[in-house]
Amino acid sequence: MNLNRSSSFVGVSLLALGALLTGCREDPPAPPEVCTSVAPESTQVDTGGLTLHAVTQGCGKPIVFLHGFPAFSFTWEPIQSRLASEFSTFAPDQRGFAPSPVPQGVSHYELPRLMEDAVGFIRAVSDEPVVLVTHDWGAAVGWMVASKHPELVRGLVVVNGPHPDTFRREIRENEAQKKAAQYMNFFMSSSAEGALTANNSEGLARVVRPYVTPEVEQRYRQAWAQPGTVTGGLNWYRANLVQGPNVGPSFPSNVSVSMPVHVIWGLKDDALLPGNLVGLEAFTPKLTVRELPNSGHWPMYQEADLIAEDIRTFINGLP
Repeated sequence: MNLNRSSSFVGVSLLALGALLTGCREDPPAPPEVCTSVAPESTQVDTGGLTLHAVTQGCGKPIVFLHGFPAFSFTWEPIQSRLASEFSTFAPDQRGFAPSPVPQGVSHYELPRLMEDAVGFIRAVSDEPVVLVTHDWGAAVGWMVASKHPELVRGLVVVNGPHPDTFRREIRENEAQKKAAQYMNFFMSSSAEGALTANNSEGLARVVRPYVTPEVEQRYRQAWAQPGTVTGGLNWYRANLVQGPNVGPSFPSNVSVSMPVHVIWGLKDDALLPGNLVGLEAFTPKLTVRELPNSGHWPMYQEADLIAEDIRTFINGLP
């Protein structure tokens, strides 16, 4: 062992001497990037179709966060703030969620269009593959992006967002999931906007109130009050589901994902049940799952430190 070390040292010394004698000298490696400012910034990102509002924060390898309903880019603040000293984070307000555009008409919210928004966003903010971190409807978009455009995604993190194929099975075959999903029928109805936005969006506020501070709840109320926003969010349901509820023609199937996937699931979610985890490995063989017995649908609020650390560990373990 000592002889090998000595031989290696002599070889390295001769190489170094040769470089000096020929006038060549390698520059020292660049120091790692130091993030000197992690304050969030508001920006506009041209996706090639729509221009989306987004919040960016931090520096380093890129992470893109995708929210669901009734959420916004700022839903990810507890996680972005914990990762911004190490990573470049980007959280768009997706189509239909002001201040991003709110197109008129249900067909504008079909999942293939939503996927193209995300694809254009990733290409605009990063010249290298990103880690996608997703929740709720954002997960449906994330699963599709990872499946159709694997060159853009290093890894996928899913927080309480079902895989399209397991959700299709569960909503058809699992009576408990069918019952839990009845709110989706209401969201697709013509009376949903009026009921949800009455009394300063009290119906929506009840969804987030158990998980957020009064100040954050007020921020949500102000966001829901933006013209067209609640209709835009509800149109995600109307464009991709049908009454029953069941999946519609635009809902994807056979969604296979080749890159590593980490799923985080709050087991107290009373809308999307843990049955959605069964059989996931058939669609994503590089799968890890963390179940959170004390969290519901919004683990990013309930267990932010744990979520951020899980994401950090997942990214650091990627090839």
